[in-house]
Amino acid sequence: MASSLDFELRNMGNELWELEGHRDQAIAAERTELVGRCEQRMLAIAKTAYDAAQTGGPHYEVACFVAGLALRMLGRWEEAEGGFRRLTESNPNSGEAWLELTWIYTELDRPIDALRAARNAAAQLPDEADTWLNLTQCLLAVDEFEPARDALAAAEEMEPDNPRVAQLRAAFEFEA
Repeated sequence: MASSLDFELRNMGNELWELEGHRDQAIAAERTELVGRCEQRMLAIAKTAYDAAQTGGPHYEVACFVAGLALRMLGRWEEAEGGFRRLTESNPNSGEAWLELTWIYTELDRPIDALRAARNAAAQLPDEADTWLNLTQCLLAVDEFEPARDALAAAEEMEPDNPRVAQLRAAFEFEA
């Protein structure tokens, strides 16, 4: 049974997704004051979740995830990496954390680390097309074209109409 802190942390995670959408709309509308307010709230959520993670206990994994997510959304890549790394150390089977690390390592221009994270994500979430699309992209980044074709084929079988499938297929045509 989830504790009240787990429930609160999960609500914060949901709030983050909403805040990211509002912030992105505010950026597009050049509403810098609203962008700032959204980012301040995201940072407050990161701090609350980080503080909760420091206490350990049964809510540790949720707290690490929420803190890492907030920091990733804010583009604070190194700090976000720390949260998700701690999470994968305590739970190596967290496919979602490996997915987030794939994104973070890509942003940090660490293709080997991104590939390792993408492989772990695909192993933990084999039925998610996004994991295979991320793996395809990471494999392409390190010039592993045949495994990338296989990963793309797996993603395409799951979601043939996904726009990323067409985008990545075009990358193969460019390489030819």
